[in-house]
Amino acid sequence: MKKMGKTLARAGLAVLTATMGFVIAACYGAMYAFQGGGRVVDARSQQGVAGARVDCRQGGQSIANTETAADGSYDFGSYPCDEVMVQDGGGRYRPQTVPARPDGATYVELEGTK
Repeated sequence: MKKMGKTLARAGLAVLTATMGFVIAACYGAMYAFQGGGRVVDARSQQGVAGARVDCRQGGQSIANTETAADGSYDFGSYPCDEVMVQDGGGRYRPQTVPARPDGATYVELEGTK
């Protein structure tokens, strides 16, 4: 009898463990990994802008920043950004702020200052 109780308890625990992920997803939404990255390009030529400062912002505050690579690409890793703000240190482009995309494809077009 005692052995049967343990068997039923283990079976119940296995069912509970297997369904808990579905319960959490139903209550809070499906979890996904945020990938904070994208590309910064010149609005006219569509060429990548190298060396621009890119800020990952959440609630209006910068939580991470990086610089664009030679091809204009950037990557924050897994920081959950609400928006992305880009500034060119050389003053050739106007600063730009855009909503961040959680799939890691935030594309920013910078317009020249002249």
